[in-house]
Amino acid sequence: MYFVFEHQLLELLALARLARLRPDALAAHHIDPTVLTVLCTMRRLEPTTLTVRDYWRAVARIGRFLGRTRDGDPGWKTLWQGLMELEHWVLAWVNGYENGRKSG
Repeated sequence: MYFVFEHQLLELLALARLARLRPDALAAHHIDPTVLTVLCTMRRLEPTTLTVRDYWRAVARIGRFLGRTRDGDPGWKTLWQGLMELEHWVLAWVNGYENGRKSG
C-alpha cells in the first residue's frame, strides 16, 4: 500500500517539476501512453499536440480546478484529486478493454 502511495506522490512531484521546467514539451514523450490516451479520450484533447503544461492543467481540471484567467497554477490538493480520479479512469479503461478482448 505504501509503495502505491509513494509512486503516486513521486509521479505528482515529477509532473509538477516538468510542467515548470519544460511546459512546452510534448506530453507524449513524458507520460504513460495509456494514461495519455484515457485523458485525451475523456477530455476530447489531441494527444499528439498536448504539452506537459496542458496535461498538468487537464489533470487539475479533473480535480475541480476551474482554470480561470487569474487563478494561477493549481494547488497540490487539486492535483492529487485529479490524479486519483484519472487513475480510476485508467483502471476502468484497462479492465474494460482487457475484459472486452477476452470475451469478444
